[in-house]
Amino acid sequence: MSDTSVTQKIVDFLFPQQVWGPVTDIIMSGLKIGYFVALFFLIIYGVYWVITTWIASYKATGYLQAFPVGIFCLFLFIIAIVLLIGWMFSPLSIYGYNIFSFSACDSSHPDKNAGLCYQNCDPGYHGVGPVCWADTFGVGIGDLPSFAPCGVGIQGIGPLCIGWDSHKYHTIFGDIGGLTISTRPLVCPSPQDFDSFDLFDTKHLDDYMTAWNKPDPTKESETDSDRNKLGQKTRADQAYVKDKHREMVDGLCYKTCREGEVHVPGMPYLCIKKKQGTNDPIPLSYGRGVGVIPHWIKLLDKEQAQYIY
Repeated sequence: MSDTSVTQKIVDFLFPQQVWGPVTDIIMSGLKIGYFVALFFLIIYGVYWVITTWIASYKATGYLQAFPVGIFCLFLFIIAIVLLIGWMFSPLSIYGYNIFSFSACDSSHPDKNAGLCYQNCDPGYHGVGPVCWADTFGVGIGDLPSFAPCGVGIQGIGPLCIGWDSHKYHTIFGDIGGLTISTRPLVCPSPQDFDSFDLFDTKHLDDYMTAWNKPDPTKESETDSDRNKLGQKTRADQAYVKDKHREMVDGLCYKTCREGEVHVPGMPYLCIKKKQGTNDPIPLSYGRGVGVIPHWIKLLDKEQAQYIY
């Protein structure tokens, strides 16, 4: 193994690209903004110095030899002010067609963010500086789960299910009964969905599952009377099962994500899109490269666009 490959492995281990890539992009973008701001103020200072020097010379000698230089510097100063104002009020368009705009991004880096131009993020992401973050949807904090019912003939006592099994032990003299003790599993939805804080009360679960297991109403069954006859969900049933904390994630009950979304790992109160064809979430973020300084002026639109600087 060559020294170069060993060195590269050490560098990759100490500075993994997944961690340092976005950090480097942020630093480089900040340096570009700093360079542009410093250049702008340097021009302003240069114009100020030339004008004050010309005024001092004119007062001392009474000659106007430096007058053209002063006019030129004043012209530069006016351009700088126009650019600054243009950034505040551009773009100027007529019937949706661009006439001119200041601080414009071209098609290679069309997304302007924090003063720089970046490549567009993929669908389902939004850009914040040099990083694309996945669009997320909040479903609220999780609630405590319920203890599941113990079943017919079994008594629930706290977190335990205690019953009697008449055939627990098999002997040569016949079966001998005995106590059965098992823990009650945790299930969703949360009792707090039904204005209760009794984790051992299973009535709300029985009522919920009864309503949930009914089929959804069809177009033909418009009234609750028709739905009851067909065993479908009534309006009261639909309201009862709607928007409950049905999914258990990391020991708490959360509301269900929208179609095509899953809970964010480690942050189940947020939902994120799935990878196509899987139940895995898309990456939470990725780097989109270093931003570039926008053009000062964009004239016209689309194929006729002309950029100045």
